[in-house]
Amino acid sequence: MSVSDELRQAIAAHGLWKQKFRDFMAGTLDLDASVVQQNNQCQFGKWLESQGHKRLNNLDFSEIDQLHTEFHKVAAEVIRKKKAGQTQVAEQSLAAGGVFAAASAKLTSRLMAVKG
Repeated sequence: MSVSDELRQAIAAHGLWKQKFRDFMAGTLDLDASVVQQNNQCQFGKWLESQGHKRLNNLDFSEIDQLHTEFHKVAAEVIRKKKAGQTQVAEQSLAAGGVFAAASAKLTSRLMAVKG
């Protein structure tokens, strides 16, 4: 499989997080912040850790790894806010212009640029 195909799959898997967070906010899915914060537990994180550093050049890998780690950090914080009863703050993070939305957009944009 080409790097482009692998990154296309990563972008698709990343997009599923948006639905997971909608379900979480609606109360139909439970998420654990301590697990979500780990950047090597999702499908893309596992690929990045096992193959990404070999398949991407150093600069691309470094930037993507940093953006991916930031995305997971922000995602975990949304979970913590919601579970602490700060639902409005969590929703603001998920909304357009919010920190989750921004972290997601930055990662997706970088993946798209590398995918070509």
